Amino acid sequence: MLLTAALFQPDFGTAQVKAPHPPVLITAMPIAGSLPSFFGSRFLLDDPHVSPLSAVTPDRARADIAVGADGKPVVLSWHSPTPAADMMRQSMPLIATLALVLVAFAVFALRVSRTAAQALVGREKEMRHAATHDFLTGLANRSLVEAEYERLAAQGPLSVACLDLDGFKVVNDTYGHAAGDALLQAVAERLKLGTGEADRLFRLGGDEFAIFMPGIPAQEAVQICQRIGRLLRQPFDLPACRVRIGASFGVEHVRGNSISSDAALKAADMALYQVKSARRGVVAGPTLELPDEALPMRRAVS
Repeated sequence: MLLTAALFQPDFGTAQVKAPHPPVLITAMPIAGSLPSFFGSRFLLDDPHVSPLSAVTPDRARADIAVGADGKPVVLSWHSPTPAADMMRQSMPLIATLALVLVAFAVFALRVSRTAAQALVGREKEMRHAATHDFLTGLANRSLVEAEYERLAAQGPLSVACLDLDGFKVVNDTYGHAAGDALLQAVAERLKLGTGEADRLFRLGGDEFAIFMPGIPAQEAVQICQRIGRLLRQPFDLPACRVRIGASFGVEHVRGNSISSDAALKAADMALYQVKSARRGVVAGPTLELPDEALPMRRAVS
C-alpha cells in the first residue's frame, strides 16, 4: 500500500482552519507490482529505481521515500526529463523525411537546370548552324565563304570551283518545287561523294554551288570537276520522278592570298558562264598555258 499524508493549509484566504491544528488527510492506495513500476506508470517517470542514496548517479533525479535499516535514506530515482532532446528524438523521423525530400528536390532541380542549360547550348549551336548553312542541303552558305577562303588560302595553293546545274529549271518547272528541292538535296550528297575530306562545299544560291580544294593543282581540280560532272549526269531517282541533269564548272587556281575570295569566285564564275554560253557536255581548257608561278589560272569545265 502507498500511504500519503496531506496537510491542509489556508489557501489564499478562501478557506480558514477552525480547529487548533490543521487537519491531515491520510490516503492509502494499493500498489500492484513493484514500487518503481508503480511510480513510473503513475507519474510517467523514465527508468525509475529504488536504491540507497549512495547508489544514485548525479545525472538522475531523486526523491527520498524511506530510511533503510542502517539509517541511510532510500530514494526513488529516475532519468531527469530532457524536453529538447526528447522532442529532437521524436522529431528525427520527420526531420529525416524532410531532408530526403529536400535532397530529392535539389537533385531534381539540378537535373532540370542542367537539361535546360544543355538545351540552350544545343539551341544556340543550331541557330549558329542555321545562320551559316543552307537549310535544304546542309551545305555551308555564302556567310562562310570569305572566312574559309582566307583560312585555306593562307595554308597554300587553293583551287576554287563554281558549278551550275544544267537542266535544273526544267525539272523545277515540270515536276514542281518539291521535286526541285529533292534534286538539290541529292546533288549535295553526290558532291560530298565526289570531293575529299579537306574540301569545302558551299551552296551559293539556287542551283549554284562552289567547291574549295586546298592544295589541289589546277589540272587536278579540272579532273575532279570532270569526275563530279560524271556523277551528276547519272539519273536521279526522286520521290515523284526520275530525271537526268548535267553540270558546268569554272575553276580558278590561286596561291596564297594573291586575290580576294570575291575575285576568285568571280573569275571562276566567269569561266563557268563562258562554257555554258558556248555549249554543254565538253571540257574547255585554258586558251593559254601559264606557268605555275603565274596567277591566277582559270579552267572551264562542263
